[in-house]
Amino acid sequence: MNDIIHAAHERPGASASAPHQHECWELCLCLTGEGCCRFADDELLCHPGDLVVIPADTVHHLTGAEFLVLHVSQAALTFRQPHLTQDDENQSVRHLMEDALWHFHRAEESRAPLLSAYGHLLVQHVHL
Repeated sequence: MNDIIHAAHERPGASASAPHQHECWELCLCLTGEGCCRFADDELLCHPGDLVVIPADTVHHLTGAEFLVLHVSQAALTFRQPHLTQDDENQSVRHLMEDALWHFHRAEESRAPLLSAYGHLLVQHVHL
């Protein structure tokens, strides 16, 4: 539960990622620029420090900005619609997501407990 199963640094630029969906939750932190996360009937504009929380099985695509993206399996979140929140003044979410990205791309056999812990911390932060 709350395990990070994918981590990436995405730079869609002016073009958009193709509309897609996942069986897991997706957390997208806007790093630089102005971006947009589009959904079937809505869109959320993103600025640096904004975190988009996307429920499982939600068709979406990103445009414009540079994002840190994490996929979290079986996240203990109750949102039914995509949600936009902001990182705190200490950039706690950014630091957690950057650390999770770093660990995700290290030795697979030793990363699982850390990624689970990072996933748990991020889900707790989003609940606050």
